Amino acid sequence: MMTETALLDTSEETLQRVAQSLGIVADLSRADAVLYKLEGNRGRIIAHAPPHSVPAYWREAILDSIWPLEAGGPGTRALQGQRPARTMQKLAQGNLVRVIYPVFNPGGAPIGLLAFDRPLIQEERQRHRKPAFRHAITTLQQMAAQGHLRGAETLSPFSEYDGILVVNRAQEIQYASGVATSILNRTGFRVTLEGLELGQLPTKDAALAGRAMTESRCLEEVEERPEGIYWVKKAIPLIGTRPPLRTWRRLISLEATEPHVVGAILTVHDETESRRQARELKLRSDMLLELQHRVSNSLQTLTSLIRIQARRAESAETQAALQEAINRILHVAAVHEFLFDPNERRVNLRALTERLVELSRPLVPPPLVVQFHVDGGDIFIAGSRATHAALVISELILNSVEHAFEQQSHGTVWIRLAQRGDQVEVEVRDDGQGAPQGFAPDTGLQLVRNLTTGGLQGQFSITNDEAGGAVARVTFAAQPSRRNGVN
Repeated sequence: MMTETALLDTSEETLQRVAQSLGIVADLSRADAVLYKLEGNRGRIIAHAPPHSVPAYWREAILDSIWPLEAGGPGTRALQGQRPARTMQKLAQGNLVRVIYPVFNPGGAPIGLLAFDRPLIQEERQRHRKPAFRHAITTLQQMAAQGHLRGAETLSPFSEYDGILVVNRAQEIQYASGVATSILNRTGFRVTLEGLELGQLPTKDAALAGRAMTESRCLEEVEERPEGIYWVKKAIPLIGTRPPLRTWRRLISLEATEPHVVGAILTVHDETESRRQARELKLRSDMLLELQHRVSNSLQTLTSLIRIQARRAESAETQAALQEAINRILHVAAVHEFLFDPNERRVNLRALTERLVELSRPLVPPPLVVQFHVDGGDIFIAGSRATHAALVISELILNSVEHAFEQQSHGTVWIRLAQRGDQVEVEVRDDGQGAPQGFAPDTGLQLVRNLTTGGLQGQFSITNDEAGGAVARVTFAAQPSRRNGVN
């Protein structure tokens, strides 16, 4: 006799197997799959799988929601009758058609309910599908409720652009979707599929279906075609009492038997285009990586040449100017390295600013000591704006380091980041001597002004704070304006 502890274990294992199979069943059923665990006279949702093939009915999170089981209600009818129950409900998001299957543990005790929810319009479409397909989906749902879909958790999702074939045990095609016919037509095979045997197709479907039915396990593999086409194939064995047939008349005339393998569902996904795009993306990434290496090497060579020139210079003023040029080149190189990502469309301005601060620390001339503080949360800007923004922030930091603390031994620079709507504000503040009255922007600040107004279509200002020090502000939009094109 099975002990109570063992029964609890097998109940949890059964519910886990059911939950693992929900993804592919929801996709093929074109319905949300919802698994309830029985807790007294109510059910609690422990798993939910929205379909990839159609829009999901349940858009919000529904896990742990409670369904009271009323006497005479559909859930109670399914449990008492040990067969599926159907109901229609009028909800705020539209009419819901629900098919409910009871879930039992190996000892025969009810432990859950498996519901398939679809809007009324999808239910009407399902009614007009061919008998073999409808019977195959019903069999598939029953297998899921019984925990008999072995290997379902290993299958990739099924989408609306994938084709479907339904075959019987003899591998005769009982149903072929329009998408499956279209995919096969691309190889030049243009005949009516229904009624043919899989072995007559110029594909490897017969071998895949045979293995799935023999092993009673869901299988998936990639078939590479001579035409340069790549197909992702799935084979799902059907275990039931009646085989899928093309007409209801023949189906009704069959006597029910013990469950056994009665056929299979095969799906095909053409991933040729996605593979081509992946190859192109890989090639582009490799080319950009090589370009990045070459740019970095060129910048290193340039700094080496300027250092040689600086050592030869006799004038201290010339040496200082050359060293300033080296510093700016090093910042450009660091920004280039930080921003390099061929697939990145957004850049975290906070992380970029922290990187620029770290690069600025070694440029503080001794014995001056400068502390840096970065304030503000994560702000994401378009990747196309990141280079301009990085150069602006870098120049403002260098400007404070070079000019703010000439009469001081210690100083502080604050970089504050803020976002209001789509507008980003960068403020660089120091506690130095401030800008002299009537000062003219040097090369660095003129570059900031040009990058802000031209590259970022933003605004730049610099003022003295009443408490001391200078305050530079830059504002710009996080995303480039469509009117101005891509920056």
